Amino acid sequence: MTTSRLRKGTKRAKVLRTFVERGAQGINCFKAVALCRDYILRTSIADLQKQLGLKFSRRFEIVGEFGTNCCRYWLDAEQLTKAAALLRGEA
Repeated sequence: MTTSRLRKGTKRAKVLRTFVERGAQGINCFKAVALCRDYILRTSIADLQKQLGLKFSRRFEIVGEFGTNCCRYWLDAEQLTKAAALLRGEA
């Protein structure tokens, strides 16, 4: 794990802010496109985990009328606190 600084205005910061704002509800790949224009959520999650040391919870779900399988990601309470601190520049 490498811990790096989170620069304001970057895609990583925008995605992480979305997770902090959504809390335990989290987001799936469709919400990621709608809320933060992230078309490759899996990669963004992997980057945030690797570069910032965050741990995302996940579960598979079926969405939409055609039963599309996707993964929902969220931060538990401890990781949410850590993410909020990173966004404030405190970590």
